[in-house]
Amino acid sequence: DFTRKALPNHSLNDDMYEKIYQETEGNTFFIVEYINSLRENREMDMMSTRMNDILKSRFIGVSEDGFKILNIASVFFDYIPVDILAEISGMDKLKLLDILDDLMKRFIIKDSNNKLVSSVMFTHQKLREFIYNMQSMSRRQILHNRIGRIYESYLTGDNRDIALYPKLIYHFSNCGDLESALKYNIKLANFYLDINHELFPILYENGGKYVSSPSLSNDESYKYIKNIEEHFSKLMETNPYTEETAKLEIAFYHMKGRYFIRQGQYEKGIELIKEMIDKSLRIGDINYALKGYRQLIYYGIQTRDMQAMKDNIEIGLNMAKEHGLNEDVGMFLRLYGLYKIMNKEYAYAEELLKQCINKFLSIDDSKERYCMHIAAAYSYIGDIRRYNMKFQSSLKYYDKAISLCENKIEGSSLAIFCTRAGQAAYDAGDYIRAKDYFLRAIQVYNKSDSMWGRSIAEGYMTLIFINEGYYKKALESLKRADEYSRMIKNPYEIGLIFRIMAEIRYKMESNKQLRKVFDEYLRQDMLTYCEKGIKYLESSNDEYQLDILKMFMDRYNA
Repeated sequence: DFTRKALPNHSLNDDMYEKIYQETEGNTFFIVEYINSLRENREMDMMSTRMNDILKSRFIGVSEDGFKILNIASVFFDYIPVDILAEISGMDKLKLLDILDDLMKRFIIKDSNNKLVSSVMFTHQKLREFIYNMQSMSRRQILHNRIGRIYESYLTGDNRDIALYPKLIYHFSNCGDLESALKYNIKLANFYLDINHELFPILYENGGKYVSSPSLSNDESYKYIKNIEEHFSKLMETNPYTEETAKLEIAFYHMKGRYFIRQGQYEKGIELIKEMIDKSLRIGDINYALKGYRQLIYYGIQTRDMQAMKDNIEIGLNMAKEHGLNEDVGMFLRLYGLYKIMNKEYAYAEELLKQCINKFLSIDDSKERYCMHIAAAYSYIGDIRRYNMKFQSSLKYYDKAISLCENKIEGSSLAIFCTRAGQAAYDAGDYIRAKDYFLRAIQVYNKSDSMWGRSIAEGYMTLIFINEGYYKKALESLKRADEYSRMIKNPYEIGLIFRIMAEIRYKMESNKQLRKVFDEYLRQDMLTYCEKGIKYLESSNDEYQLDILKMFMDRYNA
């Protein structure tokens, strides 16, 4: 309000007001100086001579040792740990505390109130900037590198490291170590993208609690990837290609290829993943090679390319066994079980899925870290029951899968389990229970960029809305289902949507209101939708859906 009244002839947007607030932290003097800068058409980032003089006066009387500490402290962007100040300055802790007390009395620094780490912070960001800019670039780079290496020594190899990654990125970026900055940029991005882009991610705990990982939208995921791509391009322009660079390139190709496969852009994704596997094998990075084979299997699942699934499962499973990688063996056993389900070898599939569960349970801390993979195996057993029309039995397995991932993460895996359970409940005639499952699935889908199974949830909700008389809602749901099924190019999902269209078309014959809403969108006759549905579903395991289509065809021909 103060700025708006002082600058009535300036039309500033909300971002500019936010920037003024962030830069001044509400300090009236700094706000006035920023207003003067805007009036005189000076850049906001440039300090005025008056502002410089005022800031300089704040440091009158500070001792030489005090400036030494301030120089180090100014290199931090948030709180400043006392232990790191002591390590870099080489000062005795008691002497350092006396200096910090003096600086606090001068209102230059204050206690950060960080309960985990004894630390301080500047009373105003402009004080930090003033001290920081007074130092030479080479001195700042040396300090950034020292601090970065100290933080690097704090890494534990689990999700507690996530809090350190932004600090490592900041310090290594500012000391010119682009390779290290990119490495931690990739690690930070992978934390979020693994949860969002891996169908069944491995979970890690942080002090007994699961580290929260927000679901990412498609745009947010793409921004992460573009950011990494820009950093990688800068690195390639300035640094020689080393084995460490190759590892970063492999991680980036995996990240980007997985994103494209997930979005149904298969050609782009497969090309990147195959190149990533070749590079991984060339430098002996078996872990990333196995990640690559799993992506090729996911492509096979989505497109129902059984040969691609079989070939990559066999390669991955043998490689994981050869290198004694139990968690990877468990993952490939689960995928092998899914392959056998899709091949309608149900008894063998269930045996493989039980082997998968036992393999994960034999690993330490398995129930927590690998709960998503164990849940997936239970969900697949639920699929076996559902394909054999044992709907109540299948719901027990789906509920078991859902309970395993509740209170952990709300990612695409939970959405898929709820969707499968919704299908079983709907096909069993329990529409109220089915609606609860589908609404929960859609709620999770709306928080993420996942499309796997999304058309199924939207398709069934179309039928539920029609049963409830909400025809316009049903049409919007069907349009989304149709779009998602075509984007992912999964034959089962496309076929199921045609099956749902056939049912709607059948109901339109005796319901004028329904016909009025859907007539423009569903322009083909019921027989055409039945034929298209059968064409896509005949290779699937869902005999129940095929029987429904055949029933509609019989009625059409009667």
